[in-house]
Amino acid sequence: MLPFKKGAAYIAKDFNLPVIPVVSHNAHNLMVKGKVWLKSGEIKIEILDPIYNVNDYTVDELTSKMESLIKSKL
Repeated sequence: MLPFKKGAAYIAKDFNLPVIPVVSHNAHNLMVKGKVWLKSGEIKIEILDPIYNVNDYTVDELTSKMESLIKSKL
């Protein structure tokens, strides 16, 4: 998995919005490199608990928290 970008953390902090981490399972197996369409199959979407206290974190800390939560579910 590539490193997380900080955009979601900046937006959440700027507008004091909670972050809702979302994990997709099996999507990578259905995406063919160089193709636009997905292969037929099942993708499981897991919605994690929101992070409400975004202003308690720096942008870097919030990004790391989101990344670690999502990676723990993969």
